Amino acid sequence: MFTQSSLKAIRAAVSCAITAAICCTVAHADDAKVLHVYNFSENIAPGTVDKFEKETGIKVTYDVYDTDDTLMTKLLAGRSDYDIVVPSNNYFAKEKEAGLFARLDLTKLPNLKNLDPQIVNLIKVNDPKGEYGVPYVWGITGLAYNLTEVRKRAGTDAPLNSWDMLFDPKWAGKLKSCGISLQDNGGETFQDALFGAKLNPDTQDPKDFKTALEKLKAIRPYVTQFSSSSYIADLAGGDVCAAVAYSGDAQTAKLQAKAAGRKFDLTFVIPKEGAPLWVDMFAIPAGAPHKENAMKFIDFMLRADVSAMQTNELKYPTSVSAARPLIDPKIMNDPAIFPPPEDMKRVTLEKPLPISLMRQINRDYLELKAGR
Repeated sequence: MFTQSSLKAIRAAVSCAITAAICCTVAHADDAKVLHVYNFSENIAPGTVDKFEKETGIKVTYDVYDTDDTLMTKLLAGRSDYDIVVPSNNYFAKEKEAGLFARLDLTKLPNLKNLDPQIVNLIKVNDPKGEYGVPYVWGITGLAYNLTEVRKRAGTDAPLNSWDMLFDPKWAGKLKSCGISLQDNGGETFQDALFGAKLNPDTQDPKDFKTALEKLKAIRPYVTQFSSSSYIADLAGGDVCAAVAYSGDAQTAKLQAKAAGRKFDLTFVIPKEGAPLWVDMFAIPAGAPHKENAMKFIDFMLRADVSAMQTNELKYPTSVSAARPLIDPKIMNDPAIFPPPEDMKRVTLEKPLPISLMRQINRDYLELKAGR
């Protein structure tokens, strides 16, 4: 949670830009049949935007980003030309508290009834009344392996079900020659290192994050890259053999490798120590010029048929339980996509961190990436 002084500083930084944008555009913006969506890369099924445009006559401009930090930087700078953004739940919590999102008109979202009550309850910690965000897809951050290459280098006794495989130099060193990929996000990478250090992943103690930093420094010589999107193709192409991966991305890489005729075996593991669970959220920036069209898009995405399209293509679980009868049974029965209850007991919803701690993490992360 932000401190009151931090919140005042952030609100002051963005209020002028938001106010100016509203004054310039509100008189006529919602009459326009246009919509500007800003989403994670590889985070919408092909054909979805075309379907929305055909049904509504609303022309969509669709842009992408790779990390939550990129989105947050633009929101804090007062970028109000976006009508829909898709932050992860922990970033959503900070951005909502800073006044960066518009309150939703829930009467214009009749398809909210399709949402999974368990997911709705899970994210209430960040938005108790569900007035500022709507859950989209969710997933788990775990470990993806090219088993063929990993076993060749690390042997059959390698702890594949543990964060030790990437965060213990003993094992990470064995995989340097075939490639290790970590997520290109400071907050996520440090939380993963907390799991690797056997510390509480919900900690806000700076000392614990110093321990995580030392853990990361110890394995830095063996890390090939930091990536939140290109690692999918790298896994599928055999350019890396181990990656901190989002569950759906790991399945996409597996399918891409199979389609390319690759003979190696890709698998996804939820480590025994636990793993982060995240939920991507639809939100409308406070200064969005086309809020009415944004509401139409969110309600469209909450339809069972449209939501099923996302899971069938992205391999991420949908937050719309009404979509499940329309999801490919092979996906519904894949434990790497829809984990069984015993695995779900080990996951932890990503929590927001104080802004002062996040700043320190980001500074440390940039130095880590630079090899300093």
